[in-house]
Amino acid sequence: MKNMIAAFAAVLALAAPAPAQEKKGTEPNVTGTWNMGLQGGHVVPVALTLEQKGTTVTGAILLPTQRGDRLEVPLKGELVGSRAHAERLKERK
Repeated sequence: MKNMIAAFAAVLALAAPAPAQEKKGTEPNVTGTWNMGLQGGHVVPVALTLEQKGTTVTGAILLPTQRGDRLEVPLKGELVGSRAHAERLKERK
C-alpha cells in the first residue's frame, strides 16, 4: 500500500509544473483519470482518478483483481505548487 501512495505522489509531482514553468495566474490542476502501471514481478495497469478543488486532491486508485473487477482505494491529499502528499482514507466499519 505504501508503494501505491508513493506512486500517487510521484504522479502528482510530475503532473504539476515546476514553479519556473508555470504561467502567471494559472494553478496546476490534476483533475482527471490517469493511467499508470505498478511494477513488481510484472506491470499491473492501474487507473488513478483525481479531483482537485484548490489544493485539496481526492480520488482513488483502481486496482484490477483476479476476478476481473476493480478494487477502489480512496485517497485524499494536498497539492501545493509542485509538491504532493496523499494518504489512503480509512474505511468505515
